[in-house]
Amino acid sequence: MNKSRKGYIFTMKLLMWLSVGITAALVLFLLGYILVKGIPHITWELLSTKPSYIEERIGILPNILNTLYIILATLVFVIPLGVGAAIYLTEYAKNKRIVTAIEYAAETLSGIPSIIYGLVGMLFFCQFLNMKGCYFNVNTTKTPAGNRQVPMLDFVKEAFLMEKERQEMFDLHCEIIIDGYSDFIFINRFGQAQHQSTLNKAIRRIIRDCNDEQLLKDENAEVLLPHFSCHSLKHTFTTRMCEAGVNVKVIQDALGHKDISTTLNIYTDVTKELKRSEFEGLDLYFKNE
Repeated sequence: MNKSRKGYIFTMKLLMWLSVGITAALVLFLLGYILVKGIPHITWELLSTKPSYIEERIGILPNILNTLYIILATLVFVIPLGVGAAIYLTEYAKNKRIVTAIEYAAETLSGIPSIIYGLVGMLFFCQFLNMKGCYFNVNTTKTPAGNRQVPMLDFVKEAFLMEKERQEMFDLHCEIIIDGYSDFIFINRFGQAQHQSTLNKAIRRIIRDCNDEQLLKDENAEVLLPHFSCHSLKHTFTTRMCEAGVNVKVIQDALGHKDISTTLNIYTDVTKELKRSEFEGLDLYFKNE
């Protein structure tokens, strides 16, 4: 064996052991970090309950069950396919190149934890290519009527100040700049802008927890929260203004409706409900006379 061949083999072995060492060190670091940070917080309540916004409880039982369900469902499909593919490649496949390529890919995939592929993909796509999957823009309003000033009510101001105090308490700061704008009020724990789908998902969880609490008290409970989204809150605000007797032109300006008929359609629906409730109260009044 000549010197160049020996040098090549030595270099390949060195690179192989270096790769093994880096991979093992990374896996051990991740496992150690997770264990050190996680073990002190593992309790029976954490493992045996589901998360609840109402009770301010964090539980991972649904995650555990979902993981088991996915594993069982995967085994049902993977075992027959895997065993069948192995028998075919071993006994019947004639194209050696394809067999060798498949064996190499299978050994590579089985030899490296899947979390490593995920981390490498995250670093490559999210950090190197800056593909973070969600982009925000500050756009102009759909109509000129959308350019408006909405007076801030006192309790809204108090809510904003409470949110600011909460962020300062947890040392949260806005880390995102969108088209030159920053210092947003509502941010997530990473200092990024809140996405509408995230808020809608949180609302769905709150609705689920509230309804579950009601059904636990009474299986035939009729007072359950309906499903709604962030946009529904705009309609709620309109309803409250109509119930308070706010002038319809003021409501139109606050909502940014170009056509007053849009506002009047909402106003009509609300006044129907308000009229019904008022007359029910009037009827009760006369019955008690």
